[in-house]
Amino acid sequence: AEDLHDQVQNIVTSLDMFPQLYAQQLQELDRLRKGKELRTFIVILQRAMGRCQNISSAIIELAGRNDDVTGNLQNVLRVKALEWNLRNLRTSGQHEILLKLQTNQLEKIRS
Repeated sequence: AEDLHDQVQNIVTSLDMFPQLYAQQLQELDRLRKGKELRTFIVILQRAMGRCQNISSAIIELAGRNDDVTGNLQNVLRVKALEWNLRNLRTSGQHEILLKLQTNQLEKIRS
């Protein structure tokens, strides 16, 4: 997403610099009464690339949100897996393991 945004930004910069870089050619086209068409086309491209910039910015934001959601979902899955394992330990009567887990947890909290 960042690469797309960078490429769009490069194109926008190039379009902004076009009149300065090709001033001589534009003057020649103006004498032939074709310069206005090219300038109009450049303006249309600039507007379209402006919209592309907005879209690429939205894509970057959505990608960031997606990473957050994925991380949160992984945490939920870990908690649910731990919950399931603890329930299985309780139902299978393995209370010693549960006591060791609680003791270890308390030691971690105290230190």
